[in-house]
Amino acid sequence: MTGDGYFTGSAHAPIILGQGLRAFDIAQLAPARNRPDKVLEALGAPAEQISFFHTLWLRRLKRLGLESEAVDASFTAAPTARILSTEVPDPAGRTRVQVAFGDGQGLVGYQVYVNGVPIAARQRTTTSG
Repeated sequence: MTGDGYFTGSAHAPIILGQGLRAFDIAQLAPARNRPDKVLEALGAPAEQISFFHTLWLRRLKRLGLESEAVDASFTAAPTARILSTEVPDPAGRTRVQVAFGDGQGLVGYQVYVNGVPIAARQRTTTSG
């Protein structure tokens, strides 16, 4: 990790970051902070290598539906989710959960996990409004 908070590593690393009483899964900050190009720059790597990893970062943002200008690396811009209510499972084992999202800065979608496993693998529900 660099002094200004950039890191490089697996997106599946079980890392939690905190600021005050707010906790963030590393995946929430990865689009802005998982920047191998910035880490390599801090280490004095060759410009070609830095450029290569910067291009990979831009591709990752495109896959996520994000624009580089819109990605804010601060904690205050990270999206939030708050569980408003839950209902006990019905006879089929389904549970209804009502969630409110705070988009921080332009939330474009969300993925639901149960015990660390995505409910719909490789699918993200998009948001609007």
